[in-house]
Amino acid sequence: MNGFGFIHGIVIVKTLGIGFLSDGQKNQVVIFDPSTLAIKGRIETLANPNSMAYDQATGLLFVGHKPSRSMTVIRASSGKIEANIKLDGIPEFPVSDGNGNIYVNIDDKSEIVRIDAGSLTVKARWPLNPCQGPSGLAVDQQKRRLFAACNNKLMAVVNADSGKLITTLPIGDGPDAAGFDPEAKLAFSSNGDGSLTVIAERAKDKYEVVQDLHTEQGARTMTLDVKTHAIYLSAAKLGPPPAPSAQNPTPPKHPTAVAGTFHVIVVTPAHGR
Repeated sequence: MNGFGFIHGIVIVKTLGIGFLSDGQKNQVVIFDPSTLAIKGRIETLANPNSMAYDQATGLLFVGHKPSRSMTVIRASSGKIEANIKLDGIPEFPVSDGNGNIYVNIDDKSEIVRIDAGSLTVKARWPLNPCQGPSGLAVDQQKRRLFAACNNKLMAVVNADSGKLITTLPIGDGPDAAGFDPEAKLAFSSNGDGSLTVIAERAKDKYEVVQDLHTEQGARTMTLDVKTHAIYLSAAKLGPPPAPSAQNPTPPKHPTAVAGTFHVIVVTPAHGR
């Protein structure tokens, strides 16, 4: 596939046989065929569509926007925009509990917002203190627990029904994504310092860090295959941040990827039990 600007997120909806990409530079959500990678359509959105989550209960795709501090809601089967939900904060990763609830980390306010996917309204705001700057978010749908990876090297475990903070645990520096393996009962945080923190539940609401795996500096974006328990992390050789230019006088301060060095790291951690 080509013709993209800056891709942030990807969601595959197996029941519909389609996938979605968020192009933050072109302000589009791109619909594609996962089997052929053919582009099936483009949905114009607000500026910088970023992370996304699909809610199977309602058939809706939720897309976060940092500049407008909101989420676009798209009917996955038709590509029609249903609504825009104001969040009053910068959204990071959203997750669905499979029962019509969407949870979103709010980076600048260090909280989790719960959205009712049926009414498309914000139903709760839960502070994460002492966790600051949450990014990655994962959910244990069976035990109703949320795992928020925060920028001050903590992961918060939160009750998905009440919003109560259950505990915090140490993770690596510069986290981005989080994941949860329902069979292995393990939570993960992929961190920019080149580590993958693995957390296990030892008893009811008793969690501990069982591994800090060495990966690669900058390997902070991941996905999890719950069938094989494999974790896939994207990585590349890192260069200096982009220099200011007339076209982009204030470029991002994070390192740039060196062309031709992209690769995928595959990790299968030992089960925590």
